[in-house]
Amino acid sequence: MSPTLVLLAAGVLNAMAAPLLAMLHGGDGELGTLLPLITLALLVGLSGRRQHLPEAPLSGVLFALAVLIPSSTICWLAVALFALRLAAMAGGRMRVGLVLLAGVAGVALWQVFDERLLGSALTLPDAIVMTPLLGLLRAGVERSGNIVGVAGGHRIVVLAGCSTVQALPLVVLAAAVLGWLGRRDDWLSGLVLPAMVLFSLLNLGRLLLLGWSAESYHLTHGPLGQNLFDALVLLMLLGLAALRPARRRRAVRIGA
Repeated sequence: MSPTLVLLAAGVLNAMAAPLLAMLHGGDGELGTLLPLITLALLVGLSGRRQHLPEAPLSGVLFALAVLIPSSTICWLAVALFALRLAAMAGGRMRVGLVLLAGVAGVALWQVFDERLLGSALTLPDAIVMTPLLGLLRAGVERSGNIVGVAGGHRIVVLAGCSTVQALPLVVLAAAVLGWLGRRDDWLSGLVLPAMVLFSLLNLGRLLLLGWSAESYHLTHGPLGQNLFDALVLLMLLGLAALRPARRRRAVRIGA
């Protein structure tokens, strides 16, 4: 394995350490389950390429010093900058893989700062879309900001962790990584765009279940519902990756 890749993997592991420990102790580590899986698959893919990672000694030393700082945010920023520096020196599929690794860092930073950057704009789209749809299931549904439900009855607050806008960058990244690993030429039309549409519909369905009743809220928002939703998203991505466009068979000419 390339020393540069080992250094990159160490930086990613250091950036993930604190959030992963928080998740193991039952807290909110902000990573979820999909981002570590994507990162692992990407690092394995980079290690298996015939083209070796470029060497950048000075950048490598600066990167190593940066990841020693006990801050996940600084580590992710260092991973993004170092991966982009290497991508500028690489070519072909290796360059794309390194840009995707920088995208992993970008998504991790997005999940930390998205609410601070967008505020209520992060959750309002979901609240606006789900209000009339929930009104088809229940009478008297109304919306006040990102609060949706029946006055005096069951109501929910659409938080950043449940919003489609927050999760879409991760879904796009996952679809792009699967396309890169599978050498898909149609990664945009065959993976990324369908994944965005299907995930938006899945998340809207989850929000409708959360807002339907107190019973459905506790079931959907509990460990069983959350694990089931994560499994559905993963199966959706893997299903799209498994669907390949039919290749045209080349006509074989017999004779001159």
